[in-house]
Amino acid sequence: MNRKGFTLVELAIVLVIIGLILGAVFKGKDLINSAKGKSYANKLRAIEIAEATYYDKNQVVTDNKTELKEMDGITDATFKINSTTENVSIEKGGSGNCTISGANLCAVIDNSTAGLSNTIATFMDRALDDGNLTDGNFKAGNNTFVYKIW
Repeated sequence: MNRKGFTLVELAIVLVIIGLILGAVFKGKDLINSAKGKSYANKLRAIEIAEATYYDKNQVVTDNKTELKEMDGITDATFKINSTTENVSIEKGGSGNCTISGANLCAVIDNSTAGLSNTIATFMDRALDDGNLTDGNFKAGNNTFVYKIW
């Protein structure tokens, strides 16, 4: 018997396999974004810890990255988020982008050079704050992301 085409069972098996592959790809992207978000959030936490250490030593907060880089574990790479340029700055409360209520100091990510997607920023916000980019201690601004560190 000479038959042409595929049976419904064969087509169903192929569709299931394609579905499994697509599910793995989408889950993989989600895991990659989550890992990037956690990595970048850890850099902001390192800056926060360096600031606390600096304050313990000098009894004053600083917005000078050079002084923070003198703390253990803080390097040029700490201030680089998703690029080769230093795109994390430290700003004193009430100036520039540091407008979070009660903030003495903020870490400000210049998103024009960092190029963070809102998806990765949301993962960062979940790791640092509440998962909502419009309020709390980690906020999306005008082409910036701001994190209250002090």
